[in-house]
Amino acid sequence: MKTKHFIQGTLLIMLGTGMTHYIISNPNGLRAQKKLSQTLALEHNKVDRLKQNIAALEQEIIAWQEDTIHRERIARQDLHMSYTDEIVYFIK
Repeated sequence: MKTKHFIQGTLLIMLGTGMTHYIISNPNGLRAQKKLSQTLALEHNKVDRLKQNIAALEQEIIAWQEDTIHRERIARQDLHMSYTDEIVYFIK
């Protein structure tokens, strides 16, 4: 009788160990879920940064459309534009 209980207990322990290993290690297991959660968090951070970049660019567009001084500054400094009667010197 003790042998029967010992065998049953051993089989239950082996079954439990095997199932635990399977749950953790299989391709859809806990490790994979944790890795996917981390990847999802990184992607959410990227989306947030891109939303901030879009907002900044939208503000720059609004400033470009509404502010003539801002428009002229960008045209002169970034695009190296000038009026026809001006001489532009580039200093390095």
